[in-house]
Amino acid sequence: MDITLELIDHATGAIFAESEVPLESLPERFEGVETTLQVGGADWQVVGADPSSRAEMAKAGRVQLVLRKVVTVDPKSVLFSRPTLADALPAEGAAPAGVEVSIRLHGDDYRQVEFVHASQRAEVDAELADIARVKSEHRHGGGFDAVHVRKRVAEPLGGVRLRLRELEAAMETKSRPWAIKGSGPQVVDGFALPDAEAVVYGVARDGWVETLGVYGMLPDVVGRLHAVALAHGLLLVDWCAGQCLRAHEAGFVE
Repeated sequence: MDITLELIDHATGAIFAESEVPLESLPERFEGVETTLQVGGADWQVVGADPSSRAEMAKAGRVQLVLRKVVTVDPKSVLFSRPTLADALPAEGAAPAGVEVSIRLHGDDYRQVEFVHASQRAEVDAELADIARVKSEHRHGGGFDAVHVRKRVAEPLGGVRLRLRELEAAMETKSRPWAIKGSGPQVVDGFALPDAEAVVYGVARDGWVETLGVYGMLPDVVGRLHAVALAHGLLLVDWCAGQCLRAHEAGFVE
């Protein structure tokens, strides 16, 4: 038994092909099954079918398939928006009952501006040199065809005894949970100290801060953390900008 097959372009809603095909050449049903057809030398994904089962097609004597053209992208043409990324994102887990996580950061923004103990200055300089190489050799327009993944500074506050309550006092606010956009419910042991459009964030285990990052409104926020950075010998590193500042009595300096 032959039936009429109409192919509809999902992008335009127009019928772009029509033919008579054997009913037996079609799947038992399209609903719930990923199906790709080759039409005119191109691959098309079935995103809708009316009717959707072979039995209903037999009764109607026809079927309309809504197709979306499969577009393949050459990986070499994909550009990164940033020249560097942190090696790993923080662990995530379920949020406590009744806790709403309203602060979410994009994974690409994690630890892009952060505090690092001055004892790791050599590692910081080595990472900045690699990032500078990406920026000079791999920039294409507004993006980069390579990205440097930072691995040398795995524990940015290693050896630092910084309490979360000290940060809360400096920022004059209580910490809140935070999460990665599009990912898990919340960062395990994560803390976020919001300030207008900015946020100071990181991970603190048992009240001891292990990572300390800043997102947004950099000069205003880090000014409030200057005393903390000075007391604990911290560097302020903006990885994408290629900048490393040390805390000085006069502020943050080169």
